[in-house]
Amino acid sequence: MIKSMLKLLGLSAAGLAAYLVVTKRDPKEFANSIYSSTKDKINGVSNVLDQKNKLTANISKLQDEVSKSKPTIEAMQRDIDEYQFKINPHVDLINQRINNLTKKI
Repeated sequence: MIKSMLKLLGLSAAGLAAYLVVTKRDPKEFANSIYSSTKDKINGVSNVLDQKNKLTANISKLQDEVSKSKPTIEAMQRDIDEYQFKINPHVDLINQRINNLTKKI
């Protein structure tokens, strides 16, 4: 088991060395770029998680506000229905008069 791990580690090191020689990169610069890239990716994931948490909190707030506004919306709808019920006879009368006027013309 340990021999296999050492072989794998040796092969990985040889592969890395070959890569650095072929690409003519400095090992320190390569390590710094890997570190910087990894750090950027970790920060990006952290930002995504923060934004996800904010979105979840905002959705929760929105749901609370919607549930609070339901009685008001229902009351407004009742008022509108009542107003329409009261005004319908008058609207019908206006429409009849318009029809009568258009027939005369």
